[in-house]
Amino acid sequence: MKKLLILTTTLLALTLSASAQSIQERIKQVPDAKKFKVEYDKFKDLTTISTHINFRLLKTKRYGGELSILGRFAGSDVTEDVKVFLLGCDCLKETSYEPLPALSAAPRLIFLFDGRKLDLGEGTVNGGYADLPLSYGRLYYRNVTFTIKRDDLRELSNSKDIELQIGRFEGLVEKDGQPRIKTMYDLTAKPK
Repeated sequence: MKKLLILTTTLLALTLSASAQSIQERIKQVPDAKKFKVEYDKFKDLTTISTHINFRLLKTKRYGGELSILGRFAGSDVTEDVKVFLLGCDCLKETSYEPLPALSAAPRLIFLFDGRKLDLGEGTVNGGYADLPLSYGRLYYRNVTFTIKRDDLRELSNSKDIELQIGRFEGLVEKDGQPRIKTMYDLTAKPK
């Protein structure tokens, strides 16, 4: 009886300590820990967790840009599910000719995955184009921000292949990025 009580007490303590882990401790346990960033603003009592995922252009298979997923919650640790995330898209356009804007003034972001279409609508353009000279031409860069709901992020996190279209860009999320979507979803869930 005494052994059973000790075993039960030990299991309860382990369960409570596992559920009471800080977001920093939880991130250290994920395979891609270095791909996640956590920042706590003590003045606003707000924590931001973010990660980045690359995508390739469908036609050329070249690097097309980066998706940033950002979740915020009050306090220093998750106490409730994060309901809405910011999705930043850094898009690139290479050309050896004249400047050709890759994005309209307010581009749409559309995902295709598992026979489903998710349209996040028009994003918010953050600044203008950055024009970077390269040895073979020029590189045009632009950042656009969208919001994505938790349920939509869950569906993306469970999908196998994720295609996207932003403005005239069509791309495919790289395989190593998809598990990070799942990890972001899991890390921003209310601990059990």
